[in-house]
Amino acid sequence: MSESNQPEKKLNKNMRSVSRRNEDLSHFVYGKLPPQAPKLEEAILGAIMLDKDALPIVLDILQHESFYKPAHQKIYKVMMDLFEQSQPIDMLTVSEGLKKAGDLEEAGGPYYLAELTGRVASAANIEYHARIVAQKHIQRELIRVSTQTIKNAYEDTTDVFDLLDSAEKGLFDITQNNLSRSYESMGSLTSKVLKAMEALKNKEDGLTGVPTGFTDIDRLTSGLQPSDLIIIAARPGMGKCLGKGTKVLMYDGSLKKVENIRVGDLLMGVDNSPRKVLSLGRGREQMYWIRQNKGIDYRVNESHILSLKRSRNEGPHQQGDVLNIDVLAYANASPKFRSNYKGYKIAVDFPAQSLSLPPYFLGVWLGDGCTTKNEIASQDEEIVSYLQAYADELQLTLKKYHNNPAKCPTYRISRGRTQQGFSIRGALNELGVLGNKHIPKQYLINS
Repeated sequence: MSESNQPEKKLNKNMRSVSRRNEDLSHFVYGKLPPQAPKLEEAILGAIMLDKDALPIVLDILQHESFYKPAHQKIYKVMMDLFEQSQPIDMLTVSEGLKKAGDLEEAGGPYYLAELTGRVASAANIEYHARIVAQKHIQRELIRVSTQTIKNAYEDTTDVFDLLDSAEKGLFDITQNNLSRSYESMGSLTSKVLKAMEALKNKEDGLTGVPTGFTDIDRLTSGLQPSDLIIIAARPGMGKCLGKGTKVLMYDGSLKKVENIRVGDLLMGVDNSPRKVLSLGRGREQMYWIRQNKGIDYRVNESHILSLKRSRNEGPHQQGDVLNIDVLAYANASPKFRSNYKGYKIAVDFPAQSLSLPPYFLGVWLGDGCTTKNEIASQDEEIVSYLQAYADELQLTLKKYHNNPAKCPTYRISRGRTQQGFSIRGALNELGVLGNKHIPKQYLINS
């Protein structure tokens, strides 16, 4: 009998060992309520319905996922939709919005909305309450990502590098979705600038910035200077945060410095549709240069969102997957991560415009033509053949001039004494390129 009990004791001992090991990993997470602040969530929602200026205060702090209770998420989402549509936010409009979405009963019904407005007297402390709710949400997200990472780490079938990528991406997503942003009024910024100018006036060493210790550099730059940050469009996710002097593509195809953008201007959208500037803002933040292998370098703030495409297939990730990540998170990412994600460009499709001269002819003239005449110098048989075909198409004459054997012959398409029709010189003159060689706007901005 003792022999038969011995294996059983050993088995029970092993089971207790496994159970204790699992408990060491999970008892800190499982069996506890997730971090939450439902009373503060109620106070925030009630304050927004009472005060029309309350939502803009918390808009940069909270998303609808920040709320713990699903009912509160639905209510806040409707509030944000109303704000985007410039509609008033009160108990009646929120109730109607929930009803249209089919979520009124799940959100507690009209009675619950009335209760929310009765649980708060004003929106005086709404920003403080919102930051606590946001912190609870971050804690929940960290617990979720960490628990999933622990679970996957115990799976022998999980590739360790995929696991690293997954854990890294989870933490980056939390950082990206909970960026801290701040803003200042123009009055406050003006006061700071005046004080800074007064302080610079009293400086004796002539340096307006932070000295580098290198005399020649300090003489050229007057020290390291703080960078300006200009935000086009005030609402999150609808604007660009660019350094002063950065050129922005307008909807008409022209380029405009970011500091010269005005309310009402139309910018070129990623889908080739216009984006109207509704408002402007200014602020200060650490700036970064974005260096491109093939493209113009530009300067942005650390919260600027980069859109990157994955360069190869690996695990659950597919080549071409788009990742939106802020500059600071990308700068702190691992070399492997940065090698997997690359910047990309999209084509801008302008509407077709009629042209007085074919683009090929204009390109040949800009490259090898006489600045003040309708003459092109060339020994290239392909170009000469094209000029002859174009002259025949216009029913004009291609004339060759080769007065100096040491120089390249020149060609001119012109009308003979008895010919009537199109004037190439007149077309060049209308384009404004005679005496001023450049690519006209209608050629730059075309289909």
